Amino acid sequence: MARFFLGQQVRLKFANDERAVPLIGTETRIVGEFHGIFDVYWELGLAHPEGGLWRVPKDQASNCLEPVQPSGHRASTESFQELIDRLNTEKVARVEEAAA
Repeated sequence: MARFFLGQQVRLKFANDERAVPLIGTETRIVGEFHGIFDVYWELGLAHPEGGLWRVPKDQASNCLEPVQPSGHRASTESFQELIDRLNTEKVARVEEAAA
């Protein structure tokens, strides 16, 4: 399951509103968060024909949106904790090397 965040570049892969069907395949950004009465939504940088922005319920985002990796980037295979541990290990090695 993909994780989404504010500012992320995404591609619309499914539309549950027939007015949005022509937008399938369009790349945009998540530009905001909207708290409705029953759901919390991601707001996309796409204008809605009735005004405002297109919204996708956060709990349906994985069905409707696809993360877009910038050219040359790829998803990490390491967890956040593994990345931090590796960074700390490299820092300690540099400090020890400088002290020697």
